Amino acid sequence: MKRVFIILLIVLFNSSLVFASDNLNSTDDSVFRQYNISQYNINFNKLNNYLRDNDFKSLGDMVIFRGSSLIDRYEDTNPANVRYAGFAFCGITDSKASNGQEAFFNLFGLGGIREQGIYIGDKTGVFFDLGFGGGRAYLRLDHKNNVDNFEDIVENPQSTTMSKYFVFAEPGITIKRKIKKDWVLSLSASYFCTYDLFGDDWHYGGGKVKGPLKNLTASSIGLGISHKF
Repeated sequence: MKRVFIILLIVLFNSSLVFASDNLNSTDDSVFRQYNISQYNINFNKLNNYLRDNDFKSLGDMVIFRGSSLIDRYEDTNPANVRYAGFAFCGITDSKASNGQEAFFNLFGLGGIREQGIYIGDKTGVFFDLGFGGGRAYLRLDHKNNVDNFEDIVENPQSTTMSKYFVFAEPGITIKRKIKKDWVLSLSASYFCTYDLFGDDWHYGGGKVKGPLKNLTASSIGLGISHKF
């Protein structure tokens, strides 16, 4: 229950406001506020291997929860193009290993352009996001004997914080359905990938360390609800 409460707080805290402008083939100017909560399942195999190489047990897969708020327009006709700029996503992960180790990974992104230009039917379309992002990893070690091979890159023998920066691209598909007069339900699926701007270096304090996550990839399924205001 405590973990669920913390995740809800994280989602609310990480909610980001995005202003949308449109170039649409419709006379319907109804403006909706849309709330999206997406879950990203990220392949953390490289992190697992890195931790094993440094006498850590595998942390397993981690999950990023995304909370965002979007000012959007809902159109009754087939829209030709939708673009927005602003914060695209942000999140946090929490994974605890069997030996008590914990790792937290914060991911944030600054959105570039999102185009929804190809539609199947009235309210189904593909989109493409492009932007700049970054991440911070915080590793807390509960057992001192686990940090012998890790002390050369940590500021505190019990914990370390590292960061990275990247550009990202995210193609996907979205479906919107008007469920009531002033309410719209949306479902989206996408594939998220990054390209590191500084190789696979993670920066911490005044130094840097190689690995462990280079060029992240993720699959996403998101559910959103919109209401008129």
